[in-house]
Amino acid sequence: MRILAKSKGISLGEHTSDVLKAVKKLKEIYEGDWRLVELSAIYHDWGKCFPGFQKKVGNEDYLKIFGDLQNVEDVPHSFLSVVFIPKNVLMSLDKDDAMIVLSAVAYHHWRGSYLDVLMGRSIDKLKKAYRWLLENHENLIKLLEKEYSEFLKELPEYLKNQNFKVTIHKELCEYLSKASLMDSSLLIPPHLMSTLPNFVTREINMNDEIYKKYIFTIGNLMRADRFASACEEGRGELEEIEKTYEKDQFKVVEQHLIKQGYHAWQSTKLEGRRGKNLILIAPTGSGKTEFAMMWAKGKTIFSLPLRSAVNMIYDRFTEYFGEENVGILYSGADLFLFFTRFHGDPDLEGEILKIMNTSRFLSYPFIVSTGDQLFPAVLKYPGYEMLYSVFMNSYLIIDEIQAYDPYASAIIVKSFEDISQLGGKFLLMTATLPGFIRKEIEKRVKDVETLDVYDELQGDEVRNVIELKMGNFDAMIEQVINFFKAGKKVLVIRNTVSEAVKTYEVLKKIVDKVMIIHSRMTLHDRKSIEDKLKAYRPDEKGEKVILVSTQVAEASLNIDFDVLITDIAPIDSLVQRMGRVSRKNAYSSDEPNVIMYVFEKEGEGIETYRGVYKKSSILTSIAALCCPDKLEISGKRNPLSNIEKEIKKALKKEMRLKIRQKDKKKIVEKVYDFLEELNDEYINNFYDALETLDSGYTSESRSDALRIFRRISSVDVIPENLVKDFLKALERGDVYSAILRNVVPVPTYSLSDFEVVPIPIEDKRIKRYLSGIVTVKGLKYHEGVGLLSSKDNRDNGGVLPYL
Repeated sequence: MRILAKSKGISLGEHTSDVLKAVKKLKEIYEGDWRLVELSAIYHDWGKCFPGFQKKVGNEDYLKIFGDLQNVEDVPHSFLSVVFIPKNVLMSLDKDDAMIVLSAVAYHHWRGSYLDVLMGRSIDKLKKAYRWLLENHENLIKLLEKEYSEFLKELPEYLKNQNFKVTIHKELCEYLSKASLMDSSLLIPPHLMSTLPNFVTREINMNDEIYKKYIFTIGNLMRADRFASACEEGRGELEEIEKTYEKDQFKVVEQHLIKQGYHAWQSTKLEGRRGKNLILIAPTGSGKTEFAMMWAKGKTIFSLPLRSAVNMIYDRFTEYFGEENVGILYSGADLFLFFTRFHGDPDLEGEILKIMNTSRFLSYPFIVSTGDQLFPAVLKYPGYEMLYSVFMNSYLIIDEIQAYDPYASAIIVKSFEDISQLGGKFLLMTATLPGFIRKEIEKRVKDVETLDVYDELQGDEVRNVIELKMGNFDAMIEQVINFFKAGKKVLVIRNTVSEAVKTYEVLKKIVDKVMIIHSRMTLHDRKSIEDKLKAYRPDEKGEKVILVSTQVAEASLNIDFDVLITDIAPIDSLVQRMGRVSRKNAYSSDEPNVIMYVFEKEGEGIETYRGVYKKSSILTSIAALCCPDKLEISGKRNPLSNIEKEIKKALKKEMRLKIRQKDKKKIVEKVYDFLEELNDEYINNFYDALETLDSGYTSESRSDALRIFRRISSVDVIPENLVKDFLKALERGDVYSAILRNVVPVPTYSLSDFEVVPIPIEDKRIKRYLSGIVTVKGLKYHEGVGLLSSKDNRDNGGVLPYL
């Protein structure tokens, strides 16, 4: 008769054996105190022998042994598992190590209701369960001894030599049947209790060696346990919990650059810096990504803000290191793999699940991920320890920090502090880095170096001649058409989806070679456009075309156009946008190749795109370009109002600027220095968020941490006119295809005026897979254009007012 660990028939012995195999694999690769991880792995699930759990997994044979169990209620098995750690094993450890093992076993799973079990109304159920274990421990031990024989061969040698046996810690069990686990002072408090005065210092201080050891122990236990469970469900192989890359990635990338005819400046600059905490400031298009690949000396995690950017960097990593060595991590990455790597073959769904599982556990030697999959861990949500244990032995690369809002930026800066204290390494690379962020990183991480190669690489080169002008929509359209007729490849960037669609629709009536890309398109349409844009990568020669885009072009599209026409935006965004023209070569003409439009709203002054950007950022950025001497505060009651007047005055005449690459960096620094002097809300929010994090703030759940990091919640929507196509695809069994072609992400706030209804599906398995996806009446999707509202006239740009 077997004790079950899973409802699918996996026994406790089999599961424990699998977890130990996973731990063994990790131990072969990384140094650390694996003894505590192994001990925790052996005992972590023994509480599953409790009848309440066996009843839940349907083990009828087991339940017959103990007779009437009507009054036995299920409690978290991890809290029961601690009493199966033998007294002599705990006594062989020093006090801190014993506390770490007990804590790892107790907290390797955590749900919102567990605090109530530990300290609240449900604590009596737990005490009752301990009493039941005391009364029935003899029968339980006989059953557990049979399970023990299944994983005996996986025991570490030091345990085999100690005459390991199955028993119960009677004194501890007796104590817990009358008191609380929290009363015992045997455990490090769980995440949600980090603000308790007695524990706050240890909980948030990453320099505490005991806390580091706790992170290492419970984090690796969580990783091994969850990976083993996924493998038992057919979503991976135990040996793949940690893959390694045998070649020197530095040499692989360096040889590739030389072969392509590039001067490998990265090699020289990395002398003495490889694998050390670093801030790299370099121009767009200079090879920062290759620098990052060469900088890392082992497991490499590359983080970007946008999914589309992740897709492109994933492609570049696979070119260098092979797709078998690169994982991709973000919500919806399985759809990207289905569409690209597996070419829409539904028979390969199982392979996609294995890849996603291996990526989710950061098992590949190279991982490309969105920031929201990594940095919310700094908010210490339940289970954050698994990510932190990986960070201990990883090289984390962060790109495009300027694309995050102040709250997310603060979380990332705090992550740098934690990661460096845990022993991991980070590289922040950017073309523009606000001074206040840089100073905060340098204050928190003592061994970080700032490497500024901006001036050295392209400093005196002119890549852009800017024309800054007051204008209107018709003037913008006319200028786009004129450049196109002159044989130019024209990039148009608008600040909102609605304006982008309006621009596209007007241009489409005049010329036929127009494309549009933005965030409110299906993945199928987005990927189709991205594939076409490969012809416009640097060193490629695409035919003349007009591409209309939103902010997605700033950091995610590796393209090179002849001319940029753009709405005004914050200065760091403008620098990124300018980096999409003359990407590889200096610009020798005196004619502008970047035209920035400043619009004026009647009765409201300069358009500053409220709800998208801060007014202060827009006005300060314009002034830094057209009248930098007017960026002053002293003596001005309302400095922004005065700056707006000076901008209008300056732009009454034609404004052309031939700027060198190094000038861009100086302008960005000037803007942020002024905003800091202005005591701007953006910078205040950054410091306020850091102060909150430093105080020991923790999130109650991972979803709560994600919400704080993203500062927005979104819904996956099936527009009204695509529901039939979606259901037909499901009937054919093409779940991935159904989502690729019919689902669009939409911010929750923009749906307040529409009727949201669930998907009309009965199949429970598919329903579970599609959880979170809804249909919306009143929204229509137009292929190649995006999501439109049926309440509006399409010719008027009838789209929801979101990015």
